[in-house]
Amino acid sequence: MNWRKAVNSWAKKHDESAMEQSSRLSHSDAYHGFFEGYTEFKVVDPSGHGSRIERIYTGVHYRSKQTRKSKFLYRFLYALLFILSVVCFCSGGLSDAASNKVWYAALPQAGALPMFVWFLIGWFYNLPVRDTLEIGEYKRSSVTIRRSTMIGSICLLCACVMAIISIVLEKNNSADSELVAAGLFLVSALSFFVVNRMESGISYERLDSTINIPEGGVEID
Repeated sequence: MNWRKAVNSWAKKHDESAMEQSSRLSHSDAYHGFFEGYTEFKVVDPSGHGSRIERIYTGVHYRSKQTRKSKFLYRFLYALLFILSVVCFCSGGLSDAASNKVWYAALPQAGALPMFVWFLIGWFYNLPVRDTLEIGEYKRSSVTIRRSTMIGSICLLCACVMAIISIVLEKNNSADSELVAAGLFLVSALSFFVVNRMESGISYERLDSTINIPEGGVEID
């Protein structure tokens, strides 16, 4: 039927276009990030009608030197420290400290919020205990945890400093309430920073792939 020919023709053109884009590595950054380390290649349909794009992983793997028990323990401690950090942050940010109402003190607090969300993304990606990680899995878990906790710790430390500075700049501020808020932000920052140091201390071994790149395949990097 004509409509079947039209569909097959469209599918063939679509796959050829996708392969051409792949060969030029012109996919989006999100696509490259998700499929980093994979190799794309075109497979012709046995029936001779069209082709399709298939992917196999040919990149390096990362293997943690932690024991399985240690991996579970670290994930549990990350969760506890994250909860402590969020609770202290919310307590300081929602307190009656006048610094919470001035822009220079509220700015670093606002900067810490997306870092909490970013950390959660990395923590959930890190939750399954795997023997080895692909490049994308490694970046979405370990790298995300390290970066989010480092930036978040800096933002929270700045919030602590700004609360103290506001005592001098805002003459009508209560020193007691500002110091309490500053202390809460400091504990929040330290909790997040401990997670960063724990994750940074994990040693990963790089393992080269033993899979050969198929003829005509294009590696995504």
